[in-house]
Amino acid sequence: VESEYDPHIEAIAQVAIYQPRQALDFVEYHIREGTEIGALAQILRAIAFNYDYLDEVCAALWELGKDDEKKDGFRFENPIGVLEQLCGFQENKPLEFCERVFDFAMKLSTDPTQWRFKRKPLEIMLPILSTEGMSTTSNSRSVTLKPFLISYDTVKPLRDRLISHILDLLEDEDLGVARIAANAMDA
Repeated sequence: VESEYDPHIEAIAQVAIYQPRQALDFVEYHIREGTEIGALAQILRAIAFNYDYLDEVCAALWELGKDDEKKDGFRFENPIGVLEQLCGFQENKPLEFCERVFDFAMKLSTDPTQWRFKRKPLEIMLPILSTEGMSTTSNSRSVTLKPFLISYDTVKPLRDRLISHILDLLEDEDLGVARIAANAMDA
């Protein structure tokens, strides 16, 4: 790969779901080398559909995005946005998938060194507090957006864990962490 616009990158993104190990090795190599390739988050998102690689994908997305100042932009291109999306609820998405990403972020948030970056572990978990979602489908002629409600009873245990954790963070000795927790309660 010679540049961010190398056609091989698009090919890797297309086959990542079918060859997750090779695609993950490609991404990890470029993370280690510090190569700036915008499509790495998109490749990791495709790999995440293979549950066996979810933990490694979460770690790679965090590594890519933890010092990224950009909070906006396309969610498929923003590593933290992809993590938020993976943690959040979707129609027909197994709750266990969301829980696993949530557990990854929860573990990050208990490590004080992870709060030093521009992006914070709590950002990843906040979609758990959503009460509704949006399902998107598309074909060559149209895009369909369909809202859906999230079952309170189904997600209550995750929400309870998150709220309890945020309340604990309010008492953190690092006032910056406590402030972030307070802002999260306001959201």
